[in-house]
Amino acid sequence: PTDNPAPTASGPTSQAIAFLEPGLLAVGSAEALRRAVDAGAGSSGLGSSPELLAHVTEAQRSGNAWFVGRMDALGAQPLMPEQVRQQLPPLEWLSLSADIDRGVTGVVRAEARDDQAAEQARSMVNGAVSAARVLAGRDARLDTVLNSLQVSGSGTTLEITFQLPPDMLD
Repeated sequence: PTDNPAPTASGPTSQAIAFLEPGLLAVGSAEALRRAVDAGAGSSGLGSSPELLAHVTEAQRSGNAWFVGRMDALGAQPLMPEQVRQQLPPLEWLSLSADIDRGVTGVVRAEARDDQAAEQARSMVNGAVSAARVLAGRDARLDTVLNSLQVSGSGTTLEITFQLPPDMLD
């Protein structure tokens, strides 16, 4: 892991990147990554969380690049403004998986604490997409991306699928 100190109110925080095994990259605090590396040799850690493994397995099936994380870790970041922290919907898990080829096709999945929180998150995303469509004006490339967004889900889940055509990546 490489340390990248970031100032906080309570002192520097070390962020790091680690290659845990071929094809598996971890990003987070240096201390958390040290624990993950140490746990790789033992029986506790990443592999001992069935919930985490289920999310990772699902993300791996739908893309050749993926990310899985707990939302409470995001909200606990020391540099996150309190106003932003208070507006985060009560989500527990977030994953992004993408199939990267000439373009990018992907899905963002979130799991909320309860049905009401998930419905609130789906409403927020639909509102943001609607606002983006209004603000996009006559940009055909942006319209293509916004029109590819599909928001769905039921119960405690939220799912957003998207496509970025090759010309958007130029």
